Amino acid sequence: MPWLQLRRDVVIVVVTTLFAAGLIYARPPLGLIHGLLLLGGLALFGRHYVLTGRDQAEILAPVSAAEGRLLPAVLQTVFGLVLLVAGASVLVEGARNLAVQMGISEEVIGATLVAVGTSLPELAASVVAVVRGEHEIGVGNILGSNALNLLFVLGISSVAGDLAGRPLPVEGQTRVL
Repeated sequence: MPWLQLRRDVVIVVVTTLFAAGLIYARPPLGLIHGLLLLGGLALFGRHYVLTGRDQAEILAPVSAAEGRLLPAVLQTVFGLVLLVAGASVLVEGARNLAVQMGISEEVIGATLVAVGTSLPELAASVVAVVRGEHEIGVGNILGSNALNLLFVLGISSVAGDLAGRPLPVEGQTRVL
């Protein structure tokens, strides 16, 4: 990913964040229209990356070096996933216990632990990319993950909550923006 593309990705994530923040502040609670707007933003986000990916043919080129190595790759993937899940579980449980002992509210604990728990795979992938010298991939992974989580998770939650008759409330004390 060239630096020009990286700058464009930063702008996309900032605009996405401002768009979501605007929806949150404009008319809480978050309902069907909010969710559909966020999911529409996700569709535009995806379209941008599909079109950008077409210009980068080297990404789509087949990798011949991986032939005959399927079983070790599958075993490494499964082993890595098991360690990732176990590590995330230990981290989340330890953080929860520490936060409770410090007297932090359940809302803050829940929001923070969900954010940390869902970000660990991206963090691990980004650290590996940076260690291998692929800095753009590490940064791009973080930016893409943030935009996807914001648009998809908040969008689906808003739509589902509204369809269930319970739009997502945005209480004054839980607003952090």
